[in-house]
Amino acid sequence: MRMLKSLVSEKYLLDEDLSSMTPDSEIFTKRRSHFQSQMLPNSIAFLFSSSPKTRSRDVFYPFRQDSDFFYLTGIEEPLSILVIEPEQCFLYLEPSDPEKEIWEGPKLELSRAEHFHGISKAKSRKDFFPKDISLLLSNRDVLYLRQKGTRDHFEEKILTEINLLSQRARSGKERSPHTIISPNTILHPMRLIKSSEEKSLLEENLAITRDAHLSLLQKTQPGMFEYELEAIIEYEFRKQNSYAAYPSIVASGKNACILHYTKNNRKIEKGDLILVDAGAEKLCMCTDITRTFPAGEKFSSIQKEVYEAVLESQKKAIRKCTVGSNMDDVHKEAVLSLIESLISFGILKGNPIDHWERSQETEQTKDAKKIKDISYKRYFMHRTGHWLGMDVHDVGSYYNMKKPLSLQNGMVCTVEPGLYFSPLDETIPREFRGIGVRIEDDVWIQDRNPIVLSQEIPKEVSDIEKIREESFEHISKP
Repeated sequence: MRMLKSLVSEKYLLDEDLSSMTPDSEIFTKRRSHFQSQMLPNSIAFLFSSSPKTRSRDVFYPFRQDSDFFYLTGIEEPLSILVIEPEQCFLYLEPSDPEKEIWEGPKLELSRAEHFHGISKAKSRKDFFPKDISLLLSNRDVLYLRQKGTRDHFEEKILTEINLLSQRARSGKERSPHTIISPNTILHPMRLIKSSEEKSLLEENLAITRDAHLSLLQKTQPGMFEYELEAIIEYEFRKQNSYAAYPSIVASGKNACILHYTKNNRKIEKGDLILVDAGAEKLCMCTDITRTFPAGEKFSSIQKEVYEAVLESQKKAIRKCTVGSNMDDVHKEAVLSLIESLISFGILKGNPIDHWERSQETEQTKDAKKIKDISYKRYFMHRTGHWLGMDVHDVGSYYNMKKPLSLQNGMVCTVEPGLYFSPLDETIPREFRGIGVRIEDDVWIQDRNPIVLSQEIPKEVSDIEKIREESFEHISKP
């Protein structure tokens, strides 16, 4: 055992300084202070880290920290508990196990948690149950606890302890919390508004994402398989110490009409369009980008028409991403533009406003079948955008008292209109069938001037075709 401890100590010395792997601890201290300022009197909050998840038998998925937990701590340790009281915060960590750490690497030491992450006190997780939990809950009025299933049975044990305290309350000596509130009520509005540090991290991750998409434009050739393009993306992400924020979509030809296509196993043919939805993630900050480009050097004439229709729709929607506007306004702007194009293609008839107003009346019925049959939804069936941040579809409400939430400085959203023409749809002209186009960017809300954080990733037809032509010229040279 002494030898094991010695080896672990050496590994700690070799391990990269944990302080360099996360943003400044002051950021997390400020966030916890803001959370504390919103807590009700005589309350306490418990937040749990993620737990390891089994992939198969004794093999685990790569660990990804719970977003809320990381937001408040910057700590990536599994099986941890953050306790927040109005006056102080402390942390329970999985206890050190020298033999286990020989196989899995060193854990965050209690002293390092206090020093690097601004936690006032760190303790072993073994102290939480059953030693400390009763004292922590006793005579509290309010408990902030997210109840969405058990995490290492922590939540179940907490509820059991509350029940035991309630039974002991008959003696009049102590009482249990009478109210349980989700910490999301405080945390998610906080996370909706990003700081300048979060903006910088987003920009860093988008630079990595840019490199991946540019690499695809330069290397893709007909005859390659979709999974080869996925490998190029994954390589660029890992080369810069990031991961895919979600399973990458590489959809060629008719596969681009499948919104969440992830098989990525088709052989790319000359004349295909290729839709790639892929974004990098580092330090629990996600990006979300979609680009569509030709397998050959140029778009065909009909592909170009559809592409430019989607691009024009996106540009109009982005211009609507201003303070005081809302995501419903952004969606409406995109839809009206797409309907106008569908009418010009001869696929829809009438005028855009009539189509939009009829769609809104149908939406009010809440009838799923009628909503599905809305004219434009056959070709554009999803929303134009969503919040973006520590989760790809980030937290935060889109409505307040049934009214659309107004956009504010520091919010980040995606803008991603698309047109998808099913290869089986015999009601549309044959030349449209099997074409799928989506263009997606990440947008920072700033007064009347939205900032497209992903603007360095080419999306103009001329820019895309120039890169594609150069890539073919390079390959054809002896």
